[in-house]
Amino acid sequence: IYADEEVGNKYKMLKSRLKQKLINHLYFLDYDDVGVKKANKYEHESLNNLFLARIFLKEGDKETAEKLLIKSKLMAEKAEFNAIIVDCLIHLRNIYADLCRPKLYDSALASLAKYREILRAEEQANDMFYAIKIRLNKSVRSRRLAMGEAKETVQELHELWRQYKSFGIFELYYHLNIWYLELVGDFKQIIKITKETEQSWDKNHLNDKRFDHRFNKYIRVYAHLRAKEYNDGLFLAEQYIGYFNRTSNNWFAFMENYFLLAMHSKRYTYALELMNSVFINSFFIRLGEQVQERWSWYQAYLDFVIPNKNEMKDFSFRDIITSNPSYSRDKLGFNIAIIILQFIYYIEKQDIDSLLYRVETIKRYTTSHLDVAGSERVKLFFKLLILVVNADMDVEQIKVKGNKTFEKLQKTIPPGDAFAEIEIIPYEHLWEIVMQKLEQFEGSSSNLS
Repeated sequence: IYADEEVGNKYKMLKSRLKQKLINHLYFLDYDDVGVKKANKYEHESLNNLFLARIFLKEGDKETAEKLLIKSKLMAEKAEFNAIIVDCLIHLRNIYADLCRPKLYDSALASLAKYREILRAEEQANDMFYAIKIRLNKSVRSRRLAMGEAKETVQELHELWRQYKSFGIFELYYHLNIWYLELVGDFKQIIKITKETEQSWDKNHLNDKRFDHRFNKYIRVYAHLRAKEYNDGLFLAEQYIGYFNRTSNNWFAFMENYFLLAMHSKRYTYALELMNSVFINSFFIRLGEQVQERWSWYQAYLDFVIPNKNEMKDFSFRDIITSNPSYSRDKLGFNIAIIILQFIYYIEKQDIDSLLYRVETIKRYTTSHLDVAGSERVKLFFKLLILVVNADMDVEQIKVKGNKTFEKLQKTIPPGDAFAEIEIIPYEHLWEIVMQKLEQFEGSSSNLS
């Protein structure tokens, strides 16, 4: 613009003014958009009226300020924004004192005492919630040490909510309770809680201006996936998908759980339909690189198990397997899925040299990364894969030597989210498929001989 390679003061001023114009446009956001939380509209209008009332107070127009404060308080009460209500009541108390209106003054003072008590309880709840949140987010070790404290905090928040019936406290209790149950792997209890919460919301027992029923639906479906209640999960996913805007990240996140439910229930053709609906969504290309890569690995696993390969058009299983490293830090959560799929790829190719190299990869990865609680299923499945190579792909030998390991795998419950790696297809299903392919190889070799 200024024909100068140096970033001069004129450019800096232009950038600053553009930034300010963009900030000013925040006043004109459309809070009626279906993708925006209903609570945002109430909070915005309440704060806006409170802000305008303060301007009128500074200008000495107490009557106009009073009307705006009452309007702000009513909006805030509907959505239970108690901090805004307290601010409004403080100004109204002062106005009624200045205008010598004792009845209104006494009423404002009584309401102020009531809401201050609730607000103090909410602030106490927030202190408790964020104190445990930082420990649960810090590291896996810190998370393990904080699990007992997290359980106690859930109970304390529940008691505060029972005492004050504040939605702000309920929201903290609800989210921490779900989080704690995820970490310990009690997904059946999450199903129970989310079902009861949805019923409460349907009966208007929860503040419909604040409660995020879409999050509750998302977690309920996810809990069915993790609890292995696939049919119920698929039924709910089909009912709930319409609540999510196809242009939002939430829709794509929900579709991941929907897809995995289909994969875990062995409904691979249905999973392909769900995947295609994701790929034809024009907003897919706007997703982050890691999300798009996750879907590419879902596609690779589906290609491995889909009955009719012709349905997987324009997809090369080999390309995606060979274009990714065995594991890396930026694929945390998918490292094991990548290693397993690469190993299976070379089993299909009957490439013994590559499999021997992969055995060493598995051993190194196990030593470096699988010394924590919750890795038992992965270790057992890795043991079965290594057995394929050690037994030189001899099916009968693999069955005899791997039987106890496979039985143990079937009995081992997947860990909670604190320690979980992703199973795109349950290891039991994968092992059955691997054995089927090995039997096909033996059958082909017998026919040739």
